[in-house]
Amino acid sequence: MLTSLLYLHIFCYITTLLLPLSAQRAQSLPKVISHHNHSEEFVIPPELANAVYNESRMLIAGGYRPSKNNLSKYVVSIRTARATAYFGDNHFCVGSIISDNLILTAAHCVVDRRKIITRPHRLLVVAGAQNRFMKHAATLEMKVSAVLPHPNFIRKGVHDIALLRLADHFPDDNDFVKIIPLLRSIVEPGTLCQIIGWGQLFYR
Repeated sequence: MLTSLLYLHIFCYITTLLLPLSAQRAQSLPKVISHHNHSEEFVIPPELANAVYNESRMLIAGGYRPSKNNLSKYVVSIRTARATAYFGDNHFCVGSIISDNLILTAAHCVVDRRKIITRPHRLLVVAGAQNRFMKHAATLEMKVSAVLPHPNFIRKGVHDIALLRLADHFPDDNDFVKIIPLLRSIVEPGTLCQIIGWGQLFYR
């Protein structure tokens, strides 16, 4: 029962990852056209109004590289335990910091097609890295002590949510690593949202 309640609360909180904007503000925002043919006109939030489009292929599809990385402190890069050639080449998923030792992510990141859960020692969580290929003084590499996918997760279906419990706690004095503010209410359908993460526009 406790586990069910935990996932219920976490499910409600997941909407906070998208940092919703009001409909009134959305009407006055600048508009751009996606470089994808199948995409329609969409609105850029104020935080990204000064974003500079980068032809680099290391982007989220349809995304823009912001001029200010003021939101990256809330997210982590989830990686395999060891890089194969250089820092950041082992990245495969993104998570959000919801407490000083809990990461919220997608279940499909940690459960394979055979329904086998990734073992904690095979994972590494990297926080405080605005550019996932660059390590600096504020970057933290954290080991994982437990992998907790939703018990009713169905691949390409429902309950695609999981928690990673870290072996240690994030410090309070790191300005590049912060717990994401959580909403106390449900986000209304149709609310304009903002998504942050790392991606790539090519196949390996």
